Amino acid sequence: MRQPLPEVHAVLIVNPVSGPGNEASPGDQRRKIEQALAGAPFAIETRETSPERPAASLARGAVAQGCGIVIVAGGDGTVSDVARELVGTPVVMGIIPAGTFNNFARSLGLLPDPSAACQVILAGRTRGVDVGQVNGSGYFFEAAGVGIDAELFPIGEEVKSGHWSRIAGAVRLAARYQPQKFEIEFDR
Repeated sequence: MRQPLPEVHAVLIVNPVSGPGNEASPGDQRRKIEQALAGAPFAIETRETSPERPAASLARGAVAQGCGIVIVAGGDGTVSDVARELVGTPVVMGIIPAGTFNNFARSLGLLPDPSAACQVILAGRTRGVDVGQVNGSGYFFEAAGVGIDAELFPIGEEVKSGHWSRIAGAVRLAARYQPQKFEIEFDR
């Protein structure tokens, strides 16, 4: 669905450490994104994440300032952190896949090509997405896991980051895991 983008300023939140293996330096990636968005019909202020300024905090600040558009360049974690802050607000979120896997962006049909994603944003193509919530808090967008999936996920993240020794711990956990019962309720 094509909707006009709000005629207000936008904030571009860039995670400079997303996407291990990127050949471009973080500064190069940021400059390329800013150049690709240069023709936007709205003013864009760029903010980089850091341990002291996490993506969620930057997004919360953009909402508090009355920003109409938040564009996030990062991976699934950065996108999710920003999206959680935008739930229930009128703010439009643009996604520039710049992570390792970009699962959420791929599920929306966005290719892992920052320039192409910028063109989607500039064209004003928007769509609503379903949001899940666990026990009244903890929004999720891509997937949620319970049971062994939830137990193994943190270990998988460590392995993804190069901590190969954690594979043995995952095998031990899976071997001794006892099935559990869960109740899932869907609201529409």
